[in-house]
Amino acid sequence: MNPGFTAVDVLRARKALVGAIEKTPLTRSKMLSDLSGAEVYLKWENLQRTGSYKVRGALYRMNLLSPEERRKGVITASAGNWALGVALGAQSLGISATICVPANTPKVKVSKCEALGAEVVLHGSYFDEAFAHCKELAKGGGKTFMSGTDDLQVMAGHGTVGVEILEDLPDVETIVCPVGGAGLLSGIATWAKTVNPGIRIVGAQSTAAYTLHECFKAKRLVEVPVPPTICEG
Repeated sequence: MNPGFTAVDVLRARKALVGAIEKTPLTRSKMLSDLSGAEVYLKWENLQRTGSYKVRGALYRMNLLSPEERRKGVITASAGNWALGVALGAQSLGISATICVPANTPKVKVSKCEALGAEVVLHGSYFDEAFAHCKELAKGGGKTFMSGTDDLQVMAGHGTVGVEILEDLPDVETIVCPVGGAGLLSGIATWAKTVNPGIRIVGAQSTAAYTLHECFKAKRLVEVPVPPTICEG
């Protein structure tokens, strides 16, 4: 984690997002508690606006744009949920948004982005191809490129999930978080470890896509082949 990124950044994001996002429920799961022998709670981010936590980071990052940056608009690449978050954030703030997605992105997600006013560019068969095309467009268009993972302020926005968890369950001992690009994990861990240094943070990855696990093990960036998946990002 970047030493310049602290719980203060997450708290700023929380204050900025009040009223703009939903505070999602945290409820006990009887089934998982019975199966595990522990008290297990679920954080219902599927009930968040756009259906995922990613709108948190997108909205907060766009809140920090300068007037000139807002005038020129934003551009990003996504395979799904990040695109919806950026599209909603742009609509809320009156900012134009261009979103590059793989050509095989489900039509329902493309339609939702367009309904929110975003321009959707279909390119390539894989996310990496859409991402590379997005970076090329960003170079010449003057729009601010928004990364869904490699941006500390996006992580701060995502970290507000952790703020809500600790508010609703102050004595939580372990937080298990799904890991893709690790923005959500980083934001939650930064807040939770500041509030309670003894808390255990666990990142969970699919055995079919375990890149971060292998990077930690090798202590360097590594590539892991990812088979076809129903997960869209």
